[in-house]
Amino acid sequence: MPKHKKILTPHDRFFKKSLQNPNAAKQLLTRYLPKAAVEWINLDKLEPQNVTFIDDALQATACDVAFRVETRDGRAAYVYLLIEHQRKPHKLLPFRLLKYMIQLMDVHVVQHKTNVLPLVIPLVIYNGNGVYPYSMDLFALFQPEDGQMAKNTLVAPYPLIDLNTLDASAIKDESWVAVMLNALKYGPSKAQPKDIIALLELPIIALAAQHDLGYIESVFFYLCESKDSEFRQELLSEFHAKLQPILGEDFMTTIADSFRQEGIQKGMQQGMQQGMQQGRHRALLETAHEMLVEGMAEDRVAKITKLSLAEIHNEAKKLKSYQETKH
Repeated sequence: MPKHKKILTPHDRFFKKSLQNPNAAKQLLTRYLPKAAVEWINLDKLEPQNVTFIDDALQATACDVAFRVETRDGRAAYVYLLIEHQRKPHKLLPFRLLKYMIQLMDVHVVQHKTNVLPLVIPLVIYNGNGVYPYSMDLFALFQPEDGQMAKNTLVAPYPLIDLNTLDASAIKDESWVAVMLNALKYGPSKAQPKDIIALLELPIIALAAQHDLGYIESVFFYLCESKDSEFRQELLSEFHAKLQPILGEDFMTTIADSFRQEGIQKGMQQGMQQGMQQGRHRALLETAHEMLVEGMAEDRVAKITKLSLAEIHNEAKKLKSYQETKH
């Protein structure tokens, strides 16, 4: 987590100094934290934390203090405090607080090597000109008509599609979803081509009826992408046998041609890469040969060219044999 150097103003120094006094800190928190929080934590066991994560936007305007505390039943928690000294309100302050809270959680997770998040309770002290003009409700930052949905999406359990428990029969009538999810589920698996095509046959037919042949082609190539040539050929055969009557011979020919062309292009790319590597190796050997002719030591030549000492030694033997033959 990046650390920012910032010059503490007199306000910052006084604030931090005040909170080093356990009585002042306890009294402040007792007075201004939500009642439920005060009843939940044990304010007699405040432990200051050396944590700083002020972002660039607030680097000169905020002073952060964090405490580790215990709950009434002895568990660890955090109280997070943020004070703004620049007499300038920030409408996005609730959002920035949320970011700081998440950063504090991240610090805790890393330092304690845990996958259990701590609770973070924020408190802000503001001393700008006039009454603070903005809401401290995070959800007031959304459009009024979006606020409730934001609560539902941010604090409710997040949606998860677990492909391990996917019920193919439940989505069989939703062709795009059925093709996409079944392809994602069985593409990386060891399922046989025959079984994969059997699952995808009906939704692919539905897509074909809507003339979405491009998507069908992309699904097919995805299924083949990480497989060996034997699997690809078998999948192509199953694909042709089951779907040719529906998709038509022209489309199947296009798939087969694209499939073969892709193989050719990959072969060409591999050949080009191998050729480039071989050419570079020959050039290094020629350079090594010239160095040896100049009398440079074999280990020195190997270090400069990055070739193995065995290769350099072999090249030196060839040179010596040539020189002896010449004389």
